[in-house]
Amino acid sequence: MSGCCQKFAVSHQEREEEIAFQENELLDYTQKKFGPNGDLIVQKAVLVKPIQDQVFNAVQDIAEAKKYDYIFDKSSDLTMLFAAKKHDISDRVVNALTRSEKRKEMSKKQLKLEEERERKQDMIDDNPELSERQKLIEERKNARLKMIEDKKIAAEEKKAEADAKRKQLLEDKNNKKTGTVSDKSNTDTPKDGTSTDTSSPAADKKAAAEEAKKKSLEERQKIIDDRKKAAEEKRLKTIADREAAKKAKEDAKNNKP
Repeated sequence: MSGCCQKFAVSHQEREEEIAFQENELLDYTQKKFGPNGDLIVQKAVLVKPIQDQVFNAVQDIAEAKKYDYIFDKSSDLTMLFAAKKHDISDRVVNALTRSEKRKEMSKKQLKLEEERERKQDMIDDNPELSERQKLIEERKNARLKMIEDKKIAAEEKKAEADAKRKQLLEDKNNKKTGTVSDKSNTDTPKDGTSTDTSSPAADKKAAAEEAKKKSLEERQKIIDDRKKAAEEKRLKTIADREAAKKAKEDAKNNKP
């Protein structure tokens, strides 16, 4: 009996040693993969480094262009009690990164135009009042374009009506010259009560002309309606694009580094 107990005690001890060994192996593996110097941290650093370098370069370019003495990272451990909104350059850093990606696919002429646009945009960003003024200018410009488009459509409608009226007058004048216009109805009733059909080729020609005129007016009206619809869709698209750009800018501000 004592022999069995001794064998059981030895087996139990070996089991505990095996468990302890496996636990140590697990801890070593965890430290190797997920520890402060583990593979996961190293891989994250490798993947993030190119982006960090781009952000660092963009910050340096902005600092040199604006003659800044210091630029702080609010997301770091640095204690910053207060910073005015006008000193936040997060949006400029994001714009600089976006511009650098776009420049890779641009020609020299496009780069020159883009740099000029960026210069104007930086001036607007530096001066909020200028930004509001630019917004008002854009709204007035869009309103003026819409008014011009409405006037153009109205002029086309008026011209179509005048053309149709002039065409009808010419047709009536020609019909009078050829004697095909009569104040009497096309069907007369003789005294004996029998009816006689007095329809003539001239009457058929007039009906065909009226039908052609009606069709022409319908086609013109359709063209005018299509132009109105296209102008309205263009206006709505412009407004939607502006709202999307504004929302994207606000999202970028909310997700600033």
